[in-house]
Amino acid sequence: MAEQLVQADNLLPIGESIRTFLEQTYLSKTDLKAILRERGVFVEKIDKADTIPLLISTILSPKEFDTLKECQTTKEDNPKIVTRVLPWNSNKKLIETIPSSFDVNEIIKNQYKNYKVKGSPRFIPVENNPDKLSLDYEIERTNLSKSWASFKSNFPGNITIEKITDGKEVKLALTYTAAETKDLNQKIATSLKQNYKAEGYIMPESDFVKITFGSFSNEERIKFFWKLIGDNKTEILAFKDITDVDLSVDENTVLPEKMDWMQKKVRDLKFKGSELHNTPFIKDSSFHKHFLFKRLDARFDFDYSGAKGSCNISFGFPDYITKQDTSAEFEINVSSAVALDASCKHLNKNAVKNNLLKSLNNFKLAVYRDIINSRVPETLHSE
Repeated sequence: MAEQLVQADNLLPIGESIRTFLEQTYLSKTDLKAILRERGVFVEKIDKADTIPLLISTILSPKEFDTLKECQTTKEDNPKIVTRVLPWNSNKKLIETIPSSFDVNEIIKNQYKNYKVKGSPRFIPVENNPDKLSLDYEIERTNLSKSWASFKSNFPGNITIEKITDGKEVKLALTYTAAETKDLNQKIATSLKQNYKAEGYIMPESDFVKITFGSFSNEERIKFFWKLIGDNKTEILAFKDITDVDLSVDENTVLPEKMDWMQKKVRDLKFKGSELHNTPFIKDSSFHKHFLFKRLDARFDFDYSGAKGSCNISFGFPDYITKQDTSAEFEINVSSAVALDASCKHLNKNAVKNNLLKSLNNFKLAVYRDIINSRVPETLHSE
């Protein structure tokens, strides 16, 4: 969550001083329109070029300013999660394997960084289970390129580790928000792995098992997506439709005759709409080997433990999209568009998002194993 500069606590921004804040990319034109509508001001055009002049010509109330700051930070705060697995070689309880000297601040000591860890977070048992541990932490980021109103920002992160498969493996679930918490998760996971090797809890040659873009063939990748989305069996989610698709033509294959117009002419395809699962790209399995599916976004209804509503969830390999790196890890991202039913408006949306992520994360590993094991009996793909 963003924190404003000290000066912002003592003033109410007006005029040009608020322009740089309103122009931030994380504030949408819909966010600004909503503020004007609350005032009873309705505009024909909702582009920022039309709404910003109206807002800077008047004084924002403290409530309006806080609302806009929340709109800005919520979008960056969206939790994302990746999963890694280590083969385990010890009968010790996990709580006993965490070094007494473990200190997140020591892990990043003497490294150039634009953030600091708040406090001294520690791994603690989940529901008194010594073989399932959770580390919750928060960082404070300083970013001089940001607006004066969001110069410093706080972002949460989490690492949960637990024994699975009758104690033969340890699963790490790495939840992050901003890029800095993703980086810190990586450093903590690497530190744990090094310690486990030094203490003999894992074999010297052991490495993280990851779900990566390169883990799958083209057909397996879309099958993996579909089992998580359209064939979802988490019980708390009900699939509605696919709204966004990001894919590329695999130039190493020859497209079928009905799509040969795309050969050497089209590289990337991005679709946005509704019921995209009924398009030939997804519905016709004969197309699957010819395309590199990189991301699918879908809408769901959810119902669990008294929380009901709808949400958008993104499934994909973001680092492959930007870097074409086949070692890019699979991520699940619950977007900010979580709509709670009227009877559930009192619930904390971040808690709802995290519970949805946990449910999908547990299901994800099982789906991955099913696909890999359906080839031939073999171990998971290790990176």
